[in-house]
Amino acid sequence: MISEAVQKLGPFHAEAARRGIPAADVERWLDTVRPCASLGPEADGPVVGRWGGNPMLPADLPHPPFTFVAAIDCAALPRTATDLPLPPDGELLFFGDPDPAWEDRPAGTVVHVPAGTTVVERGRDLDPQYGDWTLPGANLRLSIDPSLPNRAESTAEHSRGEELGGAWWNTESEIVHNGMMQLGGYPWVWNHDPVREAARREAAGAGDAASEVPEDDDWVLLAAGDGSYSDEAGESDLINWVIRRADLAARRFDRVHVVMDGM
Repeated sequence: MISEAVQKLGPFHAEAARRGIPAADVERWLDTVRPCASLGPEADGPVVGRWGGNPMLPADLPHPPFTFVAAIDCAALPRTATDLPLPPDGELLFFGDPDPAWEDRPAGTVVHVPAGTTVVERGRDLDPQYGDWTLPGANLRLSIDPSLPNRAESTAEHSRGEELGGAWWNTESEIVHNGMMQLGGYPWVWNHDPVREAARREAAGAGDAASEVPEDDDWVLLAAGDGSYSDEAGESDLINWVIRRADLAARRFDRVHVVMDGM
């Protein structure tokens, strides 16, 4: 799948050449490409989930205190769509609040409903303190795309990293189907990297200095949802669900961190 994704990178190569970045630096940078599943009603692939509406939850599980964002049918998602150890079946239900103003409360959660579980449609009681966001229903169709960092630092290994991140920033919209949801890949960074922010939060919770961000490659972006598709949001507020790869493989979705970012 990586080679298939790389075939879409023509605009990125052209932008890198325009910036005078040597081809060897570009090829070395492309070794970091990760596949991602871009999901939206306008994609040309199969339906693999749904956006908005009410979730189908186990009868004994209350609706989480967040807006229902999306459900992903894990069995319908090709294994090559991401490089994440996702469940092979069942549904992943994503909950979050696409309003970054309320930073003093949790911003969301993820629920895995195993295949064969008896479920019922569950609405959410409106929260009189915070209100509620309504996400209109839509089918999520699949596009498998390449993903690269849009913000990067130059390092000894990648001396043109900052410029290469800028090249991706300028060309990503020509390459990737930007829909409502992204599974896997790199996060799109507006203000802060949600993967590093999740690692920082956990370190701070463990008593480490909050300013120290662990360099931990085990943290991955599970998914990102575009909150601007709600009826009320007016900006591109991104809801990022971040988890350690080992916790994802162990189905420890209680360890997901939800990090908001936006324009």
